[in-house]
Amino acid sequence: MKKKTIGKQLLAWVLAGAMMPQSSIAYAAETAASALGPKEDILVRWLPEKDQIKAGEEGKVTLEARLNTKRSKVDRVEIEIHLEPEEARALQLEVFDNAEETVDWKDDGSADLYFELDTEHKKLSQKLTFVVPEEVEELFDIDVDRDDITVTPYGDFEDAASTDSQETFSTATPSTATPSTATPSATTPSIETPSIATPSTAPFIETPSIATPSTTTPSIETPSTATPSTATPSTATSSNSSDNTRTDVEIDGGVRIRIETRILHVIGEVPEYDLSVTTVEQADEAGTDCFQFQVDAVKQEASSALAVKEQRLSMKLELPEWFSIQQQNVTWNQTTNRLQIDGTDLAEITGIPDSMEVTSAKVSDPQTLEVQMEKAETEDIHLEVSLFHASPLLQISEEVKTAVEHGEPAESVEGQITLAAVLTTTAAGQSTEDEDRAVKNITLAELLKDEAVAVITQKTSLNKQLFWIDNRDESNIRPKKAEEYLQRFKPAITFRVEGETEEIAFTEENWRKYFGNAAMPQLEVSDDLGQISFHDAPTQATWTSPYDGSSKICSITWAMKQTNLEDMGEDGNPNYSGKYSIRSLDKESKGNKEGWYYIERRTLTFDIQMRIASLIPSDAAAQSEFWDKFGTSLQKVLGEKYNFYMETSFGPYSYPFQEILAGRSSGVISGDFTDHISLKGMWKYDLSGAPVVYSLKDNGSEGTQKDKLTYDELKDEDGNPILSDPNDFLETIYRNDSVGNFGSVTDALYGGGTMLLQLRGTRSYQATKEWADAADPSHRPSGELQLWRYREGDDYSQASPVRDERGDIKTINLDTTTNSQTIEFGELERYDPEGYLYRYVVKEFLNSSNSYEQVFGHIEVDPAKGKETIQDRIAGQDVSRTYPEQRSGENARNTWLYDGGVLTNRLNKQVTVTGTKIWQASTFQDDLSNVEVQMTLYYKGKGSGTNVWKKVKQPAEVTETLTNFRAENESGMQVTRTMPRYDAYGQELIYRWFETKTAQNGTDNGFEKVPEVIDDAAKNNNQSFSLEHRGQMVPYVSENTFDEATGVSTIYNRVVDTRDYVVEKQWDGVEPRAITFYLHRTIGGLKHETLGKFSFKADGSLADGFLAKKNTLSPITAEQLEAWRVKLRVCLATMRRAARMNIFWLRATAVILCLFMTCRWMRTEPTAV
Repeated sequence: MKKKTIGKQLLAWVLAGAMMPQSSIAYAAETAASALGPKEDILVRWLPEKDQIKAGEEGKVTLEARLNTKRSKVDRVEIEIHLEPEEARALQLEVFDNAEETVDWKDDGSADLYFELDTEHKKLSQKLTFVVPEEVEELFDIDVDRDDITVTPYGDFEDAASTDSQETFSTATPSTATPSTATPSATTPSIETPSIATPSTAPFIETPSIATPSTTTPSIETPSTATPSTATPSTATSSNSSDNTRTDVEIDGGVRIRIETRILHVIGEVPEYDLSVTTVEQADEAGTDCFQFQVDAVKQEASSALAVKEQRLSMKLELPEWFSIQQQNVTWNQTTNRLQIDGTDLAEITGIPDSMEVTSAKVSDPQTLEVQMEKAETEDIHLEVSLFHASPLLQISEEVKTAVEHGEPAESVEGQITLAAVLTTTAAGQSTEDEDRAVKNITLAELLKDEAVAVITQKTSLNKQLFWIDNRDESNIRPKKAEEYLQRFKPAITFRVEGETEEIAFTEENWRKYFGNAAMPQLEVSDDLGQISFHDAPTQATWTSPYDGSSKICSITWAMKQTNLEDMGEDGNPNYSGKYSIRSLDKESKGNKEGWYYIERRTLTFDIQMRIASLIPSDAAAQSEFWDKFGTSLQKVLGEKYNFYMETSFGPYSYPFQEILAGRSSGVISGDFTDHISLKGMWKYDLSGAPVVYSLKDNGSEGTQKDKLTYDELKDEDGNPILSDPNDFLETIYRNDSVGNFGSVTDALYGGGTMLLQLRGTRSYQATKEWADAADPSHRPSGELQLWRYREGDDYSQASPVRDERGDIKTINLDTTTNSQTIEFGELERYDPEGYLYRYVVKEFLNSSNSYEQVFGHIEVDPAKGKETIQDRIAGQDVSRTYPEQRSGENARNTWLYDGGVLTNRLNKQVTVTGTKIWQASTFQDDLSNVEVQMTLYYKGKGSGTNVWKKVKQPAEVTETLTNFRAENESGMQVTRTMPRYDAYGQELIYRWFETKTAQNGTDNGFEKVPEVIDDAAKNNNQSFSLEHRGQMVPYVSENTFDEATGVSTIYNRVVDTRDYVVEKQWDGVEPRAITFYLHRTIGGLKHETLGKFSFKADGSLADGFLAKKNTLSPITAEQLEAWRVKLRVCLATMRRAARMNIFWLRATAVILCLFMTCRWMRTEPTAV
């Protein structure tokens, strides 16, 4: 096709004419201005409004082009856009007179869009519409890329390449904006934006041709004033991942060109059809039986569905191996819609739409028929496929026929007929498949049932006498008419044809199957309900084959069985809800005639009272679960261990109880733990009309204990035991007090009686009796230990004695010859009569106390800590307490010895412990009122041979505090405390008081920390402390004496015995010389005495020490400290019992020097003489 060149004025007028709305022009100008960068000379954009459209929908593409004349030396550019044939067909352009001037349509169906830009017409913006039809053979996208766009610039720009070709270009992708509908600004001239006309715009006045060369390089007529670029382009390409826009930037001879494109994807789906194949059994209009299938294919709604080009339905019919088709050519009779072989019908397909036809049919193997059908329309499919199983084209294998002739039932020969269908749908070059199949189970009997015609040659009648055992209908429950009888007791009638092994139920369907249209036999019941008859039952018939005319004579046997329709539950099993039981006698027996008997029923009741209180949980939810498990287990065990007896006028009958329970039993457990059992459907009378007596007995089966339900027998469904101890069991006790004539029977349970299930078990009791009297076990009292018990959970005050067979309390005598006696009682009842656990206890009775006390528990001593505890056991719980505490709280009066516990008899004599406190400080006796002294009690074992004393700590430390010391109690103050004479083991103890604290005005004065143990009492003496008297600190020492015979402790606090005095001789203006000093003392201001002397030599040294006077009781020493300086130490032995006023003074020649006047023993300052 020839390309045309259009002048600038014509192109500008055509592209910017009245065909484009002003709002679109404004939008195009606005977006173009924003998209063209300052360094880009030419911009071409091909951008769809959406990323994808559906086949049949319109897709909009915005075509824009810009020429930057401010930067570029390009004065004109030609642009061609190539569309592939399918894209060109999708372009929605009407045919105009001069349409070829804008679109260059090619012979191969493709097309080129052509336009120019120049310095006067710099911009182009045009909306193009594409529609891909739904019926397209193959889907495709509108995909215009860089290879489809040819840009040819013209102008004087060759030198620009040397500067621009090395630059890096931006590949940023501008966003695609939705055109604004606002009125464009008046400053935007309408001629600035050229446009290519679309069907939605005004028709072209004149359309310039867009030329597309036949090769990749366009051949464009070049004006003589312009030279196109010949430089090698430099290109950069990118794709925006967010909107799939592809951007290409290239330099052509120094001209920068940017091209942006995006794909318009076209989507569509092949329509889906819901294919289903089902089986239907029915006869066609001609009365020929057939196997029928229904094939349906329904189109599913889909918004993006493509137009269907064609559909193909393939069907395959498969037969069982013993049923085959003659392998001959199959033909399709379009008139009758039947598949035939040599004119004989084999199958039929109905419901075929007009656009559908059978394209092929064949028998691929003896068991397979294949059919293919095709259609072009898209309507739904509803076909009926029928196989005529009576057609002579279908054959039964000889092996099967032979087996049936030899006695194999025709019903036992089974097989399957399968119809599989596959629907293939094709649209736009794509295909989908849907498939389904249906299977029909068949038997040989279904194929043979119409093959022969029966002729009945002999008949008979069945008759039964009816007997009603209901004491002349005393309960008014007998049927009133024959119709009611048949509703409640219609018999079951069956027949068997010679050669067949199974009985066949007499129904209309089965009668027609074997005997065709012959008259059916009828049931008749007499008006007095005394007889039932079944008339005209065939006993012989002849069957003739319709195919080969062969005949066969067979005998028929009939059976009429008594039924009770009232007993039938919804599940088809008997529920014994009817008013009568039935019994049939085929011959006279024990005076009862042959016939059917209807025996009035009764409901047999008896109670099972469960005395198992200790097994029942306290929680309501747990109780419900327990009763479910227990009830199930109990019914199982009773069913297996017990026999059910019927005593009739003809003798006793025995049945396993589980057979009677099945379907008959219903039980309700009441609040008193009684299971009220009801057995429905029990005969009220025997066949002679005499009342029936029922009883239940343990069958004594091997490996079981008679009238006992054991631990191993009573288990839940998971195998977990119901009872709590392997030695426990439930004893069955029978009480028939309320049953007439059987009140004294105790080895069986009669109807209306009560079975007691008494929880039983045995246990033993063991405890220990101990004596804690190591000091003197010779006076142990005699006595006895009695066994008592009370219900677990009750208060211990409810205990009562346990008696033996003679009625005597079970007792064990105390053994006083051993320190530890084991108390044992065996074979004790574990449970009380209600099934509660017994709590067994022992009570001790002593003939005399002999100073013994009861300690409930075992006494333990920790030697390291000296801690004594009692380990007791109360009602199964271990209890620990500090010795000698006794039971307290709710057990304060509990004097029972429990199983596993210990009762200790301990010597409990008391001893009074005395301590005396004496102050040896008479001078300061009135100054002690603010002094406080603490005495602490210690102990040791008598005869232990040690002088180690331990602080009393059980149950607490023992201390006494003395205060208010005055002159009138100078002789001493006493403390006393009564203490146990014996320790936890009965060993005699010795107690002693020790002074452990002295305080004045609340402040401690010098005692060490109170020791836990005093290893040596002698070392505890001479503890020193100081008290303030009259402004001076006076030292004291504490001494402790103990009289073991009397147990009296005496503590002395006395003033210390020695004093130090320092004497210094000073010489003032006198030549030193030897000198002697005499020491004197005045006692109480009355008595004077000379104690001794000491001398200094002329050099100031001490000569011969201190020379005491004879009979001086207080030793005095002199110690040289330095020249002319000496220390005198005075021992105040004479002040040991009384600290009185003393004055010490020295005399040298005629000089008297008073050393010290004191009421306290203390060291003086140095005294110069």
